Amino acid sequence: MPLTPNQLHRNARLRLLRTGFTVSRYGCSVFLDGTVRCWGRNDSGQLGNGTDDQGGVPTPGSTTPVVVSGISDAIGIAADTNQACSILSDQSVKCWGVSDYGQLGDNTNVNRTNSVPVRDVSGAIQVASGDSHTCALIQGGSVKCWGRGDAGQLGDAMNASANTPVVVSGISDATRIAAGGFHACALLYGGSARCWGQNTPADANPPQLVSNWPL
Repeated sequence: MPLTPNQLHRNARLRLLRTGFTVSRYGCSVFLDGTVRCWGRNDSGQLGNGTDDQGGVPTPGSTTPVVVSGISDAIGIAADTNQACSILSDQSVKCWGVSDYGQLGDNTNVNRTNSVPVRDVSGAIQVASGDSHTCALIQGGSVKCWGRGDAGQLGDAMNASANTPVVVSGISDATRIAAGGFHACALLYGGSARCWGQNTPADANPPQLVSNWPL
């Protein structure tokens, strides 16, 4: 019998749980068997099981978790807006859902209802997703981002979107990353932090040191 979302916490063997941006109304989880399962809205393929609400094989969302196709060894996940990405055991990354800004990282701007490999990413140890962009922390401390970049949220000083990962400028010793909305941040070795992206009235690109950061 499939698990309903309100049963996940007590009946399933979860590794990680992530939800999309509030208005997106979907969630995904990594299970201890390495699969990723998603539930909720599916108008753009964000369930990752080969279906969507628009045509082809229509599925108007799901109130129970469904298995994301093409992933059996997930160790991490990030979800936001209408895209989700997962780290696999070989430290590669796969994404699915909307790609109007290239946020799936597969060198196209084509929405995907199945998971697809992200180009030019290896050694990933964490992923973080914002509104239409995703970043990966790479083993050794560098950070790569892809997707929407008009507010500098890719951190490469270009203020342009990218459908393959670009290297965030000036960061070589990151230990953790976070992303949200149109920005992202990295915690650096030693306890300082740098952030990039939307920072009204002036966007930060390349990354700027966060002042008065409590150590």
